Amino acid sequence: MKHLILITPILRVENLKYIAKNIKNVFKNETEIKPVWILCFDKFNCKYTELDVKRLEVYCLENDIEYHIYYEGKANQENYGGDLFNEPLKDIKETRFADENPFVLVLDDDNIISPNLIKFIKEKTTDNDNWWWLNMLDELGAQRFARSIDRLAYIQGYGGNSGYRVIHRCASCDPSQILIRLDLLLKTPFKGGALYDYAFMNDIYKNINDIDNLKQCQCDFTNIPNHDFYITCYHNGLVTEKMVDKTIKDLDNCYIDDSYVRVHVGDNNYNIQLTNQELLEFLRDYKHKLINDKT
Repeated sequence: MKHLILITPILRVENLKYIAKNIKNVFKNETEIKPVWILCFDKFNCKYTELDVKRLEVYCLENDIEYHIYYEGKANQENYGGDLFNEPLKDIKETRFADENPFVLVLDDDNIISPNLIKFIKEKTTDNDNWWWLNMLDELGAQRFARSIDRLAYIQGYGGNSGYRVIHRCASCDPSQILIRLDLLLKTPFKGGALYDYAFMNDIYKNINDIDNLKQCQCDFTNIPNHDFYITCYHNGLVTEKMVDKTIKDLDNCYIDDSYVRVHVGDNNYNIQLTNQELLEFLRDYKHKLINDKT
C-alpha cells in the first residue's frame, strides 16, 4: 500500500466537512493508495470548538480516513505555509514515515482534489520521481497548465515580485499543483508569509538545482501530451451549500442569460450555453445532493 499525504492549513473550519467528503469520494474504491490527512489548525486565527474537531474526527474514523491534527502558527500575525506546515511534516516523517517517502500535496481549506489525481499517480508517476508539476483549474475556470517554466522561471521579478525569479502565475506553482516527495520537501521547507509559494519555488530553483528532474503534466516541452491532459485539483474549487444558495438567488434576479458550461474532453475545448432556468435546475439538484450527503 502506498500513501499520499494531504496537508491542509485551517482557518475556515466550516469547510472541513466538504473537504472530508471530497477525500472520501475520491478514495472510496481505492485499494492501492491511501490518503493521510494532516490538519494544521492556525491556533491563533482559526475559530473552532472542541465539538468541531470531534465531529471531524468521527467522520474520518467512520470513513477510514487516516488523519493527524496539529495546532500551529505564531501569535500576532497571519500564518501561511511554513508557519503551519513545517513542524507537522517533520513530525509525520519521524513518527509515521521513517521508512517511507510518500508524495505530499497541499490541500488548502477551500480546495478539492479530482479523482484524476489517483489515476495520474498510478499511470504516470514512478517510485523514482521526486516531484511533479500538475495542472489545476482555478476559481475563474482557467486551466493553469504546468508550462513554460524553463522560459520564465529565471527572469528577475519586479514590483511585488522583486527578488523572486518566478514572476508570473504561468511560471509559478500554486502549492496545490505540486506533487512532491516528503524527503525533498523537508530539505527545502516552506517559508512563512503570504508569498510562501513564490519563496518555495525560488528555493527549489536556486538551491536544489533539481529543475531537470521536475516532471510536468502537459506542457510545452511535454512529459505528457495534450490528449492525456489531467486536471488533478481545483484551486478555490470548494462549493458549499451557502454558495449554491447565493448563486440561486442571484440567478433568480438576473435577466441576462449568459451562463455556460466549459467542456474539456481529450483535445476538445468548447462552451455549452445554458439558460438561467437550465442552470437553476442543475443547481437545485446539486444543492439537494449536498444536503443529503452532509458530514
